[in-house]
Amino acid sequence: MLEFYYEEVLKINTSRSFTSYFPNDRYAVLDIETTGLSPDNSKVILIGLVICQPVPTDSKRLVNIKPHLMKEDNAEDLIPSSIVPSDVAPDEKLHKVYLLFNENDSLQEERDVLLKAISLLKDIPYMVTFNGASFDIPFLQKRMDNHGIDYKIGNQYNLDIFKLLKSFSTIKEAIGSLSQKNVEKFMGIDTRNDTISGGESIKLYKDFVENKTVNNLKQVLLHNYEDILQLQRLMEITQYMDLHHAMFKTGFPLKYFTVEGCKISRGNLIVTGTQNHRPIDYIDMLGWNAGYSINLDSSSGKFTLSIPLENKEGDYFFYLGKLISDPKRLSYLPAYESEYLILNQGELFHHWDINMTIKTFLEEELQSKVCAK
Repeated sequence: MLEFYYEEVLKINTSRSFTSYFPNDRYAVLDIETTGLSPDNSKVILIGLVICQPVPTDSKRLVNIKPHLMKEDNAEDLIPSSIVPSDVAPDEKLHKVYLLFNENDSLQEERDVLLKAISLLKDIPYMVTFNGASFDIPFLQKRMDNHGIDYKIGNQYNLDIFKLLKSFSTIKEAIGSLSQKNVEKFMGIDTRNDTISGGESIKLYKDFVENKTVNNLKQVLLHNYEDILQLQRLMEITQYMDLHHAMFKTGFPLKYFTVEGCKISRGNLIVTGTQNHRPIDYIDMLGWNAGYSINLDSSSGKFTLSIPLENKEGDYFFYLGKLISDPKRLSYLPAYESEYLILNQGELFHHWDINMTIKTFLEEELQSKVCAK
């Protein structure tokens, strides 16, 4: 396995909408290259990661750690270098960029690539992908399973930009194809040096494996490198989607729990998700009299929260005091009214207010009760 490491100062998404769900100082952007579309008979060529973590920002230059590649090449110009600014702006952070490369198209090297990726991802709260829910994550999970690697990458929250744009924005009506490069053009960041497609990357990789052609390696690495850097820049596209509705429907990550989705069913607000870290068994049906019921299951790692709602002419609401010990803590929410949460007014749902209430209950109220048991 070949491992390439770089550092880049990149702009982060500092919008209130985004940061109310996602910490902008700890995340990973992920993209993979493979020898084919089916994980049953294809392997991982390359896993690219952009990882943002709190690190000192006193670096004065780009760091390139490169292994001995081929005896005829010193590997100094595989990817264009740039200087890291000594002054990092408030909306910028230092990011670590990893390219993990299966040099010989072997199963052992693929396993090494997967294990290294796991070591980098295991403590990251969420990943950012582009169509990762349909391709990257299932592909990696299948390859891990085939190698007998006991890791569930699908359990980590995946902020799939493509999936959210497709279902919770009108961008497709304006630009047609939602390919990553087309979306980059819409955002005005179509400034790539990379000129190859995913299919061409496979051909270049196979030629590299057979002939060790350095130029082919450069093109494959650059293709993935620019995919992940451009995807990191695309995180700001959340301003063009109904993010709060998306989080209500598809869920959002928290410290102790991951919400997988919310819905209103038979007069109840139903919240489902997974327990992070060490799942436990916990059932609180007594809470029903207080305004909710909660069930945590250790075997599945899942949880279900059900909150009975009041209804007046199609508008749903409930008394926050039945869920939150001090309802006034949520008085900053626009849908807060006299210690009640108003879920909707006709067809207009207050998704952000609902999501923040759920977040407060799970991370503060419920966690304190569970810890007290």
